[in-house]
Amino acid sequence: MSDLIFIRTHRFGEVEDRLATQLSRAFGSDNVALCVDESRGPVDTGRWRKSSLTRARAEELVGGPVPDDWGWRMGDLCHIAVGEDFGPRSHQWLIESDVHIPNGHEDEIFGTLRAIPGDFLACNLQPKKVKSMAEAVSLVLPTAEWGCVFALNRLKGEHVAAVRDLRRRLTVTLAAASRRWKVPNDEAVVANLGAASGWKLVDLYEAAPGILQQNWFDTNPPFLRRALDEAEGSTRISHPVLDLDQLFRRIEDPNRDGHQQQYKLRRLSRIIKHLTPEEKARMLAALPPEVEDEALN
Repeated sequence: MSDLIFIRTHRFGEVEDRLATQLSRAFGSDNVALCVDESRGPVDTGRWRKSSLTRARAEELVGGPVPDDWGWRMGDLCHIAVGEDFGPRSHQWLIESDVHIPNGHEDEIFGTLRAIPGDFLACNLQPKKVKSMAEAVSLVLPTAEWGCVFALNRLKGEHVAAVRDLRRRLTVTLAAASRRWKVPNDEAVVANLGAASGWKLVDLYEAAPGILQQNWFDTNPPFLRRALDEAEGSTRISHPVLDLDQLFRRIEDPNRDGHQQQYKLRRLSRIIKHLTPEEKARMLAALPPEVEDEALN
């Protein structure tokens, strides 16, 4: 069986089409798809196959209600939906639309990553301090200590059913619990399932340091896509990556993408240094007034 790589997104435009085209160079067009949160309405993905998620389907997958931010919090449902829609695969790769792959290096990058054995691969895949978003996993599994960065990961196809079963067990257990627990997020579900099940877990920071490093691939601060496109010769994968227009939309509406994004100057340090004076002035005018001026330095 071949691998399948899919883009996790809630929109389709130039960014997603470009990323899908890049991935097709390494995986072949038939092995590239999108998993689209269509709770805002149908999304036309052009020539690319898609797996659709809505609140109704998410609730069917887990056997009960999901939180309002399910589209952001429950990325593992993408693995489940894709497994149902496209059938068994050796591995399923999830990549988020705000991941940047250096153009022209796709074969080199994914050739290296494909050669890494393991049941679940992700960055920063290790035990961590348990956060409230993860702790409910311990109602069903021995620990909630494991976590990772979920934006790029690879799951062995035979384990997709176990992820679905865990989500359904959590739904039943949370409904019967005497206290109010948060529905756990994707990284806690898959990483702790793997630890409890004896999977071979691989931290990509350690396994592929020339491609994935914490300075370039983490949950924040964001990079400017334009600046990364202008860099030459790099084989580093970057995340999170934003277009300038997308950043301004998030500043104007912090809840635009399904969960609150708080952008202040200190968090935008990687972007500010690549802006023109006009763009910087526009950003300063759009940001909340309480930001600190020294963050510009």
